[in-house]
Amino acid sequence: SDGCVSSQRGDAQTRYYAKRFTFTLGVDAEVTIALSSSVDTYLYLLWGHGAAGDLRAYNDDADSTTRDSRLKLDLVAGKYTIEATAVVPRQEGSFTLTVGADVAAAVPVTVTRLAGSYDAAVGELFSAGFNYGPGAAEVSVKSVEPSGLTLTLADGSGSAGFAGTPKLAGSYTVVLEFVQPGLTENEEFTVDASCAAGHFQQADRSCEPCTAPLGGVGSGRLGLSAGSWDEGCVLPAGRMGRSGAFYARHYTFTLSDAAEVTIDLESRTQDTYLFLLRGHGPDATPVARDDDGGRSYNSRLANLELKAGGYTISASTYHRRRTGDFSVAALGVLGLRESYRATVGEVFSAGFKYRPRAAALKVSPVTPEGLSLKPADLNGDVGIAGTPTKVGTYTATLELTQGTQTHTSTLIIAATCPTGKAPHIDGSRACTPTATVPAGCSVTSLDRVGRSWWGHVSAEADYSVYGSGAPAACHALSGLRRAVYYSFTVPAFAASDNPPSNQQARVRIKPRPKRSSRPPFSSPGTPLVDGGKPTVGLWKLAQGSQASLVKRQTTAAGRDPSLDAVLPAGRYLVEITPTTTSTKQGGFTLDVWLPVPEKVHTDVKKLGNTGLNGAGMTLEGFLEARGSICYGAHTTCPTDADNPFDPPSPTYPWLPFSTDKCSIPEALAKGIEAWINQQILEYSSPFTTPQLVDLAQYMEDHAKFGEKENETVSLVFACMRHDFNWRNLYRVEHHLQHGDAWNKNVRQQADNRFNEDLKRLCEANRTSSSATHSNYTWKLVDVKLRDKCLEVADAMKFGVQTYPMFLINYGSNKV
Repeated sequence: SDGCVSSQRGDAQTRYYAKRFTFTLGVDAEVTIALSSSVDTYLYLLWGHGAAGDLRAYNDDADSTTRDSRLKLDLVAGKYTIEATAVVPRQEGSFTLTVGADVAAAVPVTVTRLAGSYDAAVGELFSAGFNYGPGAAEVSVKSVEPSGLTLTLADGSGSAGFAGTPKLAGSYTVVLEFVQPGLTENEEFTVDASCAAGHFQQADRSCEPCTAPLGGVGSGRLGLSAGSWDEGCVLPAGRMGRSGAFYARHYTFTLSDAAEVTIDLESRTQDTYLFLLRGHGPDATPVARDDDGGRSYNSRLANLELKAGGYTISASTYHRRRTGDFSVAALGVLGLRESYRATVGEVFSAGFKYRPRAAALKVSPVTPEGLSLKPADLNGDVGIAGTPTKVGTYTATLELTQGTQTHTSTLIIAATCPTGKAPHIDGSRACTPTATVPAGCSVTSLDRVGRSWWGHVSAEADYSVYGSGAPAACHALSGLRRAVYYSFTVPAFAASDNPPSNQQARVRIKPRPKRSSRPPFSSPGTPLVDGGKPTVGLWKLAQGSQASLVKRQTTAAGRDPSLDAVLPAGRYLVEITPTTTSTKQGGFTLDVWLPVPEKVHTDVKKLGNTGLNGAGMTLEGFLEARGSICYGAHTTCPTDADNPFDPPSPTYPWLPFSTDKCSIPEALAKGIEAWINQQILEYSSPFTTPQLVDLAQYMEDHAKFGEKENETVSLVFACMRHDFNWRNLYRVEHHLQHGDAWNKNVRQQADNRFNEDLKRLCEANRTSSSATHSNYTWKLVDVKLRDKCLEVADAMKFGVQTYPMFLINYGSNKV
């Protein structure tokens, strides 16, 4: 018909109707093809299936007696196409086509290069090739069991290959089918598909990665995940510092800002072990680890301060090859600083982020009182806000909770007074207005070098200095009258057992009569002489020339003004102004005691362990409070003998700790027999003169009792405390004018303490002694040496007891 034309005869103008038929030979064979019709036929044989194949053979008439076509020829195994057409163009009609083949018996298939089993990885392409014969056999993948792997076959007539990607783990059985005419054969092999490196097999044969974003695929942020340990996921070798496999799962997250993070790893069945790595992946660098920081045997890394960047959590077990379920959670606050500044009376706010957003945020009450903080929305970010009402350093705690996990962040807020105000020193932490010291005022400093360390400073002046004698440009801070100013400094007391509330100062002004008159000085509380009638104000200097009022007292009923106040460290002004417009002859004495003698005396008794029946500091505690073993004659770190605060104590900077050497009479230390005989006449001595002469050789800062280095006893440690007691007890009575601190009874207590301290050093580091300290490097093992040391202790006590009390004078800062 016109719908199908020959590919071998004619062209577009001359068309030959045709029909095509395909067949396949599985083996070589002699093939006979016959085409008969009522019309004159023409027969073509082509290679391959289709009209485009090359011409193999053709025929018009089988013989001279017929117009039918016939082909008889030997063909190799393969694919062929028969085209049946006519000799005359556009010839229509019916025809008969017959094909016959003389086929030999089929040869069994031979397969080479096909292994019995193959290894594959889930999610990765798997392929293999093989050869087979005869090449005419048709090969196909008959079956793959179980499901989870599909193989595609490529056949090349004698060589073939198959490929596929396993979706599930397992051992697959693959059957290949080879088909020949009259013969069908199967070939079987296995493909063992396991999870790829960094993955482990689930119960449903799927593979889960050992490393995944925390909180679920794609989040990459802080959150909560649950997992299980399996032998497919392990820590890198050597990570635990022990050999063997430690099963682990790894979770990554990324911080966009610096953050404070808490990580919890919990399991009901295993002792957990937790790592935090800097970077993504189990081979990243460890930055923190924990075993049992959480509840029971669970792990916790709390309040980690992390920079922005990528991190990995490795969740593992303390013991090798342990399986089980676990949960890992990471909670954190981003963009929150450790400290903030605020101003009293002004709104304070701090913005930050927290992860995961599903967690609950709570702000605990702020300490101390004076600031209330509440969550606030700050331009889309989470935040806290509040207005401080008092000066202070506040501590605020943020608590982030998700399930059983919590994370707390602490921030410090330092609230100061606004410009023009300063904290009141009464402890209320309220801000009070400040005044400006007039530029025309001159200020006389009471801090005199070499004397102020005694704790008492003073000044004398005529009444006229705050009246007609004051500069006209110097107006009082407290009014329009003229004024005179004196300044003094309160030293910074270290934060120890002496808090600022004990830093009390006393400011007292008392009258001085006309120089021509000679009545005795009046004492505090007695009527004024000559009626100077001053008003005394105490001001705290803030910044620059700004000052805030502490206290003020006006002369009342003829009494002397006297101010007692608890003063924090800083610079202070004493302002003296006239109460009336007239000032009379005579003058005044201004006295400032700092700190109050009662406090100093209490500290001296505590550190020196005098007057407390032995309940004060041990010698070891005294050395720690002193803060140094340096002294004037020290070989490597001498101190300034003219500076009683060298070395400075880190905890008691208001007390002098200096010493020169052991405080025994120099003559006794040198063994001057005549002096010894003189003292024995005046004092009852437990020693004979020869004994004292013998013991004097050991009266040194570092007494050598034996030949070995560890037999040299540092007696100077006891001398340090004895000098401390003598100097400070004298200071309290004579310069702070306090009580009966320096008398024979008190001196005897100090000398007895000296003796006990010396003996404590002799007994140092012995099994039966509690005297141990990092500076005690000796131990007198020999009983004879220890006894000699104890005798020296008694002799040194005797030596200091013989020193006449009336000769003790600290006027030049030393005895």
